[in-house]
Amino acid sequence: MRHLCRQLMILFCVQIAGMGIDNRVFGQELAINAAQGAASDTSWGISAGMAGAEVVFAVGEWLPMISKTPPDFGPHARRVAEVFRAMGYEPRFRFFSRDDAYDKTLEGEYVATFSQVQSGDRSEQFWLPDHPIAQANQKGFYKPARFPNGLDLKRLDEIRIYGLRAVGVEGHWHGATFRQLGISSDIVRNRKSAWHFLNADRADILIEEEQVGWNDLSAFLGEGARAQYATTETLRSDGMYILFSRHHPMGEILRDQFDGYLDTQAGQAMCRGWRVCRTVASDASNQN
Repeated sequence: MRHLCRQLMILFCVQIAGMGIDNRVFGQELAINAAQGAASDTSWGISAGMAGAEVVFAVGEWLPMISKTPPDFGPHARRVAEVFRAMGYEPRFRFFSRDDAYDKTLEGEYVATFSQVQSGDRSEQFWLPDHPIAQANQKGFYKPARFPNGLDLKRLDEIRIYGLRAVGVEGHWHGATFRQLGISSDIVRNRKSAWHFLNADRADILIEEEQVGWNDLSAFLGEGARAQYATTETLRSDGMYILFSRHHPMGEILRDQFDGYLDTQAGQAMCRGWRVCRTVASDASNQN
């Protein structure tokens, strides 16, 4: 397990000094239990310690993937909960805007957030796991009324090749990727603004995760607007990850525990049900 000695030293310091986390998201009990469990020999690496220790995630509504409304908070939250309960933790989800959830995790107020793609400088800002929890299929949304023959795009750079103008959302992967590919674009403040921008014919195409895009279209433009739009083929496919805070004392440790569990046979069986498994050597050999 990565950095085990350093993790034990961090947890020892947390156990002695508390590091103030009892007044924030984690109780000191979690750090102590994890420290006790770290020395035990389990089938998947560092033990989570006493069953039921609470882990609190900062999340933002991202319908239909994550939502306050259903009892299980949506499919991505259900997957995270499934893994952490198998690890011996009790997961909790606190809802903010997606931007606030990201910032609170970045600053170390919360230990982790999801679901995010690995892009830009996130590997320097967060502890990134090896295993995704979902796959985002990014498609181009457009109006057939403007393109009656459809948009036969198969790659993002074809947006530039065909002379199309895109609209993207500030803080998403759109801006950096569009600049890199030389795509003409406008970057707006949020997803709602992007859809209204596209609907006003100020852009030709909006790139969004397919399920999220159809949900947002109905939410922001009305259910009847769905008939006015179509999508391209998948132009980009991204793994969606939990981002663990580098500024929270449990961030790296929980990242390693998460990866350690999904490297086991039980963990591989779990993620195969999600169709996003990163196959590990031991699992591949067992399948031969």
